[in-house]
Amino acid sequence: MRTAVVFVSHTGIVGGAERSLLGILEGLDRDRFDATLCAPSEGALLERARGLGIAIAEIDAVSAAYAGGLSRGSWNLLDAARRARNTIRRLQPGLVHANSLRAGLVASLAVGRSVPTIWHVRDLLPPHPANRLIGTVGRLCGVRWVANSLAVATSLRTVTSSPVRVVYNGIQVERFIGDAVPWPRIPPDVFPIVGIIGQIIPWKGQLELIDAFARLITEHPGAQLWIIGSPLFREESLQYEAAIKSRMTRPDVQGKIFLFGAREDIPEALAALDILVINSTAEPFGRVILEAQAAGVPVVATRAGGAVEVVTHQTTGWLVRPGDTADMAQALITLAGDEALRQRLAQEGRAQVRTRFTNASMVDRMAAIFEETGLITGASQELTGC
Repeated sequence: MRTAVVFVSHTGIVGGAERSLLGILEGLDRDRFDATLCAPSEGALLERARGLGIAIAEIDAVSAAYAGGLSRGSWNLLDAARRARNTIRRLQPGLVHANSLRAGLVASLAVGRSVPTIWHVRDLLPPHPANRLIGTVGRLCGVRWVANSLAVATSLRTVTSSPVRVVYNGIQVERFIGDAVPWPRIPPDVFPIVGIIGQIIPWKGQLELIDAFARLITEHPGAQLWIIGSPLFREESLQYEAAIKSRMTRPDVQGKIFLFGAREDIPEALAALDILVINSTAEPFGRVILEAQAAGVPVVATRAGGAVEVVTHQTTGWLVRPGDTADMAQALITLAGDEALRQRLAQEGRAQVRTRFTNASMVDRMAAIFEETGLITGASQELTGC
């Protein structure tokens, strides 16, 4: 008998966390699990899930859990849970999988303790007065905890003393190997092309990377920097993007930096890159690292958060100190000047993804966690509040 699993996302906009969720939905054994995705209609997430043959149900977007202060944020969560309750309960779930801490709070408040709920946390949780309240909700509702990296699991120690399982993200490796055609057409005198892919937000470090890239140009005048991604509609991110655009016009880098915005053709973008950079001050995991490694692109990443769990220095990539522009610049100069090194890092990175970070391995681990909850019984349970 199949177990009804309801997946809950607080957003319909497709980012790294949502791509990993889609990977789980795509790979789940349909003979064992009957999946439904509950998500807001904004963005492309619901339609992508529908394209995979997954049942969908619309819920309202969930605003930041504690935006506007603890009191206002708590009210926002309670209101979101109230509005989602009927939708989720109507699906009669045997298990709920929430794809973020925000989704987890809403889902647990909506369905209560009688339906086992997994909070799949994908962000580093900073110290905050609200963490105790989050932990209380999780404890009262008896949630199971999953993190996408050891770094994220460690950050959850400010919230819960319960066990936290780590399930690394995985990717469909074959989508990044093969006949991807680079875009745009690359002139022969352009080298190296350095890329940074991800949401434009201060902790991703795009602006600071420009200063390191300026030093690379002195050694390699044909270098280009591609910034691929867009800001969320937060004032902080929009201001940061404006600062990037202003910095791009300065003489030391003018005409060498290209801001492409968010794109869907990431395999084609990676096919054009010579080096991928992760310049985050605190990276929860770094899914794009796996995508670059699968595509055979050497990676330079900061020693921050989950990136060090994916990149081994001078083996599967190159690690630098976070916030150290000189260290980043030297890494770029070193890799740009050593083709054999770039090839070795690319080969080791690709081998690692094929053995440790496939979509199938991620799905298998999640399916095992689903089964460990003891839900494969077909028994329905009364839904009660926690």
